[in-house]
Amino acid sequence: MRIDDYKPKQNVTEKVNGEEAEWKNGDIVLISSGTASGKSYFIRNKLEQLADQQNVNILLLVNRKNLYDQNKEAIDNSLFSRIKVELYQTIENQLNEGKEYDFSPYTYIVCDESHYFTTDSGFNDNSDDSLQAILGLQSQIRIFMSATGHVLFSYIKEQYRHKLKQKGNKLWSYFIPIKFNQIASLSFYTDFYAVEKWIKRKFNKANDKIIYFADTIQRLLSFM
Repeated sequence: MRIDDYKPKQNVTEKVNGEEAEWKNGDIVLISSGTASGKSYFIRNKLEQLADQQNVNILLLVNRKNLYDQNKEAIDNSLFSRIKVELYQTIENQLNEGKEYDFSPYTYIVCDESHYFTTDSGFNDNSDDSLQAILGLQSQIRIFMSATGHVLFSYIKEQYRHKLKQKGNKLWSYFIPIKFNQIASLSFYTDFYAVEKWIKRKFNKANDKIIYFADTIQRLLSFM
């Protein structure tokens, strides 16, 4: 699978089309786009250029250590950067200790992989703490980016669009359709044993490979 198979016709920079210069403190920005749509490029180039012109800083929040390391390495390799990378969990740990996270050095709060707030909430009771801390900010531009953030984005639109308007702020929304042409077919099932039979029938050659995600170890072991 080539990366071009995922690239949309329009990238994030083209979609925003310079409107980042119109965002103002207190606004919320939603960016919904998939893999290879240029979300990171937009933040580390276009938005950082604007932040440099404004002499302000960007806080880039991520949900996983490997993503933190990737962004940290890219930023550390630049001669000068306006971006600081942080984990959501760092904010949550401080809140759990009764401390407030200091957002004041930053004008732009970028929440990458922001579906974290809803997808991790089933096993992480603290994810809502960082979300509410960010949504409660009044002096920053909050940017939420995700390929699968529809639940979070719907919540923000429903709960905050009117509140923002009352305060003279705006909710900006940018949506880029995700390409699914790399998927040959999609099937649904309710019977586990039907899946087992389908796999044996469909992938019966020695060099066939599959990835199977199971909800229990026992079920996974049944395929081995």
